[in-house]
Amino acid sequence: MSQTFTVAALWDSLSEDTYFLSPLSRKFTHLEKALVSFVEGKQVALGGLVSTETTKRQWKRQLKELTQITVSWLQHTAAKDTTVRAAMIQNVVTAQLDAADPGAAMVFWTSHPPPCKGRWEDVPQAKEAWGRLTMNDRERVRFHQCLARDALMHYSTIFLSPKVIMLMRRELSIARRLFLAGLERRVDEFDDPPQPEGHSKIEFLDFYGDAVHWNNSVVVARDDAQDQEEALKVSIPWHKFLAIINAKLKDPSARSLLETTVSLRRDDNCDLHTWVRTFIMTQELCGSKKISLPYSVWYSYFIHQLTSKEKALPIPLPKTEAAANEYDLRTYETALYDLNVESLPQFRKNSIAKAQAELMIHPARVHDLHKMIKELKAHCQSLAKALKSAGRTPPTIKGGR
Repeated sequence: MSQTFTVAALWDSLSEDTYFLSPLSRKFTHLEKALVSFVEGKQVALGGLVSTETTKRQWKRQLKELTQITVSWLQHTAAKDTTVRAAMIQNVVTAQLDAADPGAAMVFWTSHPPPCKGRWEDVPQAKEAWGRLTMNDRERVRFHQCLARDALMHYSTIFLSPKVIMLMRRELSIARRLFLAGLERRVDEFDDPPQPEGHSKIEFLDFYGDAVHWNNSVVVARDDAQDQEEALKVSIPWHKFLAIINAKLKDPSARSLLETTVSLRRDDNCDLHTWVRTFIMTQELCGSKKISLPYSVWYSYFIHQLTSKEKALPIPLPKTEAAANEYDLRTYETALYDLNVESLPQFRKNSIAKAQAELMIHPARVHDLHKMIKELKAHCQSLAKALKSAGRTPPTIKGGR
């Protein structure tokens, strides 16, 4: 009786054929366990598995953690694992100079763990350090970078969501199909005698300069099993791996930033330095999204959540709306750092409860309004369908669709 698979079991059985190969063709249990611990711990606080709901900031922090885990693993493994040491001996073939710094390669690699897109000579923050490395150092750096890259890509099924994993499988499948297509070799059917090794299509077109000749040529027999084996070794560059992920991440929308501004509440124990910096940061983020609010609006939301003692600090504040409309909160922050505010009591939001109730929109209310609008829209659509089925034309609402 033939064996059948579930969808999950089928993908698992074909994992080596459809995903990134394991580094050095072996399993590294310690790294796998470390990544699982990250997923069950820190990644939860950073948005969970990398998906289309993950923000770019969350992914940036996750990638930093993942890279550090991989570096720590490789530093330990490279010194003790015989397979890794043997691979390094095979890849580091240039003799080291007597006067070379023995730690230079590791210093560079720990600062730049994955490979770069182009050449390190073209990376401003790395080219000087790269230029000081010997050829032996550079070979060591490349070996560690490639091994770290291969490990992160192979074990990415641990920290990526199923949808992103399938995107990776799709891109990898395309890369391998293109590789096999490029292996097809032909000779001109009129050649006498034909070249036994043939030519790839690129070589053929370079010689003849016309695709018509390619159609009149003869396919050279190849070893399909060997070609398939070589195709499985084909991967995608590290920068493309990151690009596939980044293309699917969320970037805070203009609307969400605006909603955050009008519903931002100062929490208990939020000190004055943090509060003013939070508003300045939010203001800058809104600026990057082309959201322009008058300074008086920012000032109003900021000042109404200060206690009476904080308002009494010797920092000049605008007295009129016109003055508030020209007031830059960075001016307040600069003046604040010149004062000793350690004696101020810890902030408690009940001390400004009345001001918050009068000024702020509670985040839950914003959520409820969105829900109500969504339900109202669905109701209107259902009503329009009912009217059409009854042979009546739905009324047109001015400004609506």
